[in-house]
Amino acid sequence: MEGFVIQIDSTQQYTHYNTIKSMLKAPLTELLLQIAPHQVKIGFTTGFLFSKDTLGTLNTVFEFSEIKEVDAKEREYLQVTVGDSIKFATDRFGSNSLLYETNENGVCISTFMCKESSAPNEWYEYFYTDKTVLKHKKAGNTIEEYYSSIFGERLDLPTEEVSECVKLLDESLSKAVEMMLRTSGETIPVLFSGGIDSSMIAYYVLLHCGEKKVELYNMACLYEGTFESPDRLCARAVLSDLKKIFPTKNFEFIEINASEDVILQTSENIKNVIYPNDTVMDLSITTATTLALISEGLCGTHTVRRTSPYVFCGQGADEQLGGYGRHRNALKYNRLSQELELDFCRLWSRNTERDDRVSKYCKVKCLYPFLENQVVRVIRNIPEKLLVKLELPENEGNKWILREVARKNGMVQCANFKKTAIQFGTRIAKVLNKGKKVSGADKLE
Repeated sequence: MEGFVIQIDSTQQYTHYNTIKSMLKAPLTELLLQIAPHQVKIGFTTGFLFSKDTLGTLNTVFEFSEIKEVDAKEREYLQVTVGDSIKFATDRFGSNSLLYETNENGVCISTFMCKESSAPNEWYEYFYTDKTVLKHKKAGNTIEEYYSSIFGERLDLPTEEVSECVKLLDESLSKAVEMMLRTSGETIPVLFSGGIDSSMIAYYVLLHCGEKKVELYNMACLYEGTFESPDRLCARAVLSDLKKIFPTKNFEFIEINASEDVILQTSENIKNVIYPNDTVMDLSITTATTLALISEGLCGTHTVRRTSPYVFCGQGADEQLGGYGRHRNALKYNRLSQELELDFCRLWSRNTERDDRVSKYCKVKCLYPFLENQVVRVIRNIPEKLLVKLELPENEGNKWILREVARKNGMVQCANFKKTAIQFGTRIAKVLNKGKKVSGADKLE
């Protein structure tokens, strides 16, 4: 899998380096830089570039004094510069996992297996002499101020007209998917739970795919003798809408059916991959995602396995559009905007950085239209009253504006589905927890 590791170790045993190297299981380019009197050992796979003293994901190397301007232009990047000190930073959503860990012998900076995460609103500097990491702010004093500097203040330019909000959200999502399709191959995979987020992504992909084939991957676990999970049933219902709207498009519904032994083995395999995320919920979500990305599935009577290096995903909608039950409670106390801002500001630590490690393990790049710049800006200017409606039940009132976009485009089935988290929709939580009631926040053993 793709990744990198950089270590300074005064003992020169490089134990941490070698552990991560063995985990990558891929040919590494390895370098040993002399920064007198220190040695810096570097290893990286083909997904990274090295120029002089800098490792990164961009073709250009930037100065950290310019990082605010870099953030304004580049949605995804990672850079580590080795000089008089080691400077490192990742992008606004942690789309490239960047972890670090210090001890009395030095520092390790890597994609995997380090204790500390790099926050999107900070860049970091390691000093050889005192073996400490100094944190610098990219913009503003808080992550809320940082995101405001990129996307604007929440409700800075609110659009009150319902039809205009529906139009703006529809157009921004459509353009985001159309733009992302330029990087795809002849086959376009979509992780397709049947929920409104992934269903609308599937809709826009089919709208813009042209002659390309679209693969809709639906994951379910064997539980109590059947694969008929909530996600499987929802996806089939939405499939009927897609067939009516796109009768001539080339797309397949691919059922990924995971047995208990495969689920348990996969969960063991990825515990180190998702670290430092280490809760029951982290493991159940990422096990389901991993199986959806790497498993062979059934389309009718023939088997299908993903070959494209890109996959469309619906992450980021709940946190911005009011998809969680707690958003209803927040609205009752006139705190919905604050709750949405909190969810958006921790999206990197709870989702994207962790999911980047999983996607690297699966040798795939996940595409997130709900996190495209203009989509985020549009959503931040949709009034609260159009996001969550308390007078309607949860399956109609949460993410209300997205449900209106769905209805506008003929996606009537998903417009009325209640949110079901992936660990419950696939029933993977029941398998991993042996049917017992367990808190998702519990730490892994």
